[in-house]
Amino acid sequence: TGGSVPALLALPLALASSNSFFIPTRQVNARIMGPAGYRGKDFMKAGAPMTIIFLIIMLVMLNIIY
Repeated sequence: TGGSVPALLALPLALASSNSFFIPTRQVNARIMGPAGYRGKDFMKAGAPMTIIFLIIMLVMLNIIY
């Protein structure tokens, strides 16, 4: 893209890739999943609102900064 800032294109990608609240991809979540008896649905119920909040804050802050 002509005059766009490369950081503006790379930053949302980097931030969105760390947004993994839906599935137990982080080591801490994966370790407590079995002993605590959590299922994938439990992570999705808790992760959906957190993901939406994260995305809204990320987009607002990127608009403010850039």
